[in-house]
Amino acid sequence: MSKKQIYAVLELSDNEIRLLVCEFLEGRLNVLHKERQSISGINNHVIIRQNDVVAAINTLISKAQSSLNFSIERVLLSIPSINFKNVTKRVNVFIDTLDRKITIDHIKKGISDLLEFEEEDSIPVNIGSVRYITNGIISRKMPIGETGDVLVVSADVLYGDKDIVYSYVGCVEDAGLEVMDICLDAFAAAEETSIVRKMDSKYVVGIQLSPNTTTLTLFEKDRILSSQIITRGFNNFITDFIEQHGLKTETIIRLIKNNIPYDITKCDDQKVFAYQKDENHHVILTKQDIFKLLEFEITDWLNYINDASAGIIAAGDTKFVLYGEGADFDGMQDIVSKFAVPTIRYIPDVLGARESAFTSMLGIFYVWNEQRELKNDFRSSCDNFELEKNEISKKRTDLGLTKRLKRALMKK
Repeated sequence: MSKKQIYAVLELSDNEIRLLVCEFLEGRLNVLHKERQSISGINNHVIIRQNDVVAAINTLISKAQSSLNFSIERVLLSIPSINFKNVTKRVNVFIDTLDRKITIDHIKKGISDLLEFEEEDSIPVNIGSVRYITNGIISRKMPIGETGDVLVVSADVLYGDKDIVYSYVGCVEDAGLEVMDICLDAFAAAEETSIVRKMDSKYVVGIQLSPNTTTLTLFEKDRILSSQIITRGFNNFITDFIEQHGLKTETIIRLIKNNIPYDITKCDDQKVFAYQKDENHHVILTKQDIFKLLEFEITDWLNYINDASAGIIAAGDTKFVLYGEGADFDGMQDIVSKFAVPTIRYIPDVLGARESAFTSMLGIFYVWNEQRELKNDFRSSCDNFELEKNEISKKRTDLGLTKRLKRALMKK
């Protein structure tokens, strides 16, 4: 049996942890399982209660393994782009073969050497915008088979905040999992949304909307330049709602996610929610009532994003891409038209993961699939022997069932 390319991606966010288990089959990504688990040990992407996070990971993995019927031993881990650095580095790889031809091993050495550069309080996580220089010719394509004495590999080395990386990796390892690789969430989102490949504008601002934060990431052509974390997320939209009605955050979020347009012209007097405030008071809310409770905070958030991006917008030729858990709200389609520049609300089209909350996670699969050969790492997230054993057992069970059905039909 050939080794299956099954990978699990884990993402830790403020309100929940998410797991995607996928298989690369004939060049396509197939979702095998997705799992989400509520969490309370992370605030603004910083782990504040490690034990709570470890317990939540254990619960999440246990649920997933029960559904998949095989063990998850290692994961690809998403890292928040807090305080990341982009530093351009280059290395020289001397061609030591007799025929002076460049091989994949020379490419691997160049990439490996780039990841050896250290920065204060940071560790290398990803490599982007790779360029190869041979005989004075610059190319994005790996020059395998070309001849020369020296191969120059130049790239943007993306460094993650050391404290953030260590705390996230530590929680995963304490949960009994091995971390195969790590990837900055903004870099992965760019891969999934094709920000760096297909956007025709000079600048793109990625807007990742989460419960308590909004991450703004600036891209220029094929490069990720900077990232800014704003401590305002979609939970801020419901501040007035909570103050006036005292309902739980989870209740309000469920209500507004799929029921309320964020445009007053689309809100009618249809009654959509009712609750008992006390023994003598019943409250009934219409779409218009709810929109008015959200309008100020949403408008304020929009203005804040536009103002924060004013410098880039002034440079011209700029677009926004909205993604993340908040982009899954139906009303966000009404919001994108209110940004200062053309804006795309990104929803993945991968069957089984058509939620914007999974944008970065899906990107990590593609990043890993492109780079695993260069990193000489062909591991899977599961034990292939266990997987093969379970498949054989399942086939025997299915065959036995088929025979029993056949006998039953013949008796009739």
